Amino acid sequence: MMSPTSKSTFMVFVLLFASMVKAEEKMPSCATDGEVAAIMKFLTLQSSDEITTQRGVSDCSRESAVGPALGGIAFMSKFDPLPSLKRSIDQNIIGPSPTRFFLSRAKTIQFVGEYEGECRQDVNGGYVAGYVSPPNPTVYVCRKSSELDAFDMASVFLHEARHVEGYGHATCLRGIFRGLKGCDERYGDKGSYAVETEYYLRLSLHPNISPALKASTRFMGIAELWGRFNKYPIDIRGRLILQEKSSAIYILDNNKVTVNSSQGDAVLVKMNDTHAFIDQQNKTVKSFFAGQWSDTLGVLAQDLREGKLDVGADKIIDMFYGDAYSCVLTNRKLICKANTSGAYASTEIRNMNPVGFIYVSSTKLVQSKTPYVVGQDGYLYRMPLDYETLKSQGESSFTKTKQKYPYKKIVTVPAVPGEFVLTIEGQVLHTPGGSKNLKPVKELEGKIFRSIAPVDLWSEELNDFL
Repeated sequence: MMSPTSKSTFMVFVLLFASMVKAEEKMPSCATDGEVAAIMKFLTLQSSDEITTQRGVSDCSRESAVGPALGGIAFMSKFDPLPSLKRSIDQNIIGPSPTRFFLSRAKTIQFVGEYEGECRQDVNGGYVAGYVSPPNPTVYVCRKSSELDAFDMASVFLHEARHVEGYGHATCLRGIFRGLKGCDERYGDKGSYAVETEYYLRLSLHPNISPALKASTRFMGIAELWGRFNKYPIDIRGRLILQEKSSAIYILDNNKVTVNSSQGDAVLVKMNDTHAFIDQQNKTVKSFFAGQWSDTLGVLAQDLREGKLDVGADKIIDMFYGDAYSCVLTNRKLICKANTSGAYASTEIRNMNPVGFIYVSSTKLVQSKTPYVVGQDGYLYRMPLDYETLKSQGESSFTKTKQKYPYKKIVTVPAVPGEFVLTIEGQVLHTPGGSKNLKPVKELEGKIFRSIAPVDLWSEELNDFL
């Protein structure tokens, strides 16, 4: 059995699920017998992991990492050849076939135990799925990767295949990975994250992928461009999307305001650090992304479409995805589920008139990463951080703030300094970074808005590339 050598040479691909967008439809994890036979012509499979060894390298289950690993390679081959991108953003690192790119660099897959070698929990809450020790053409696959689907494993393998050639990483200078050795200096260096980015964006153009996977791969490709390179390859920035009282849609981009088509009675909500329009009547949840209206990802959106989330005749006001649980707010109820459970619990709201959620990852204006229900009375009602308390105590678990706040929404827009605030009265204010001094947004003065949310990753150039 082959084993890892020097830790200092390891190139580790860490999956941070808190920051990655997942495709709503899971790709099958296992390869067919024919696909396995074809893969085995090019790769040697070995295992030092006790569970995998006991079950055999031909096992296809969530008990070992073999199924997702082989499924990932089979997934690559299903979409050979990949379409090309336009202009210089397509560096053609992978070539027409991601499968050939991987198999020409990796010769052995070694399955290792959960805490063997570099397999460990990451400090950011993710875990190591795989790693290599260049120039050894062996990809070490950690048992925890058994929780991934085939699409995830395909990106892991392509990332690690580039590391086999000696490409390393740089310390991230900004963004959510700041201070971590999880970036490439430039897209033009053609490192592992450039390979991933190219794969996501080219896969998003494939004619045979589903709309949900298309939206996911496009988003992840742009997220890589924005978050994994110390120097932006293109002009990527955040924008603010606003829904006027009349339902007209406004977009604020670098002090320039454009008006888009109205979404009618659909309500604009902030979902995590992006936005969505919820049309309750038609059970649709859409977002304005890269110049197109597309299906929005996320379990609440999916459950609403599939009827698993039933709000009855109530009117949906807002949604949020939290660290421990996620919720939908209606005019009368709070409907939530733990992020680890599929069951929803409903709580009647009797003691206030709710108008929305405030949940911000980083803010100077309220307590960060704390969910609040906003009352029409101007008070914020802090929700408990743990789901069981919320589930058992309902509205009585809320803590009413001692003072009134003017906030109906607080929004941060990536790469744009400061915070945007929507007041109860519908005015949009802005505060510079590190300040609580709120000032009206000049370009939006005189208008009354129902809701605001970020369009978190954007570049006008992307329409030319995709």
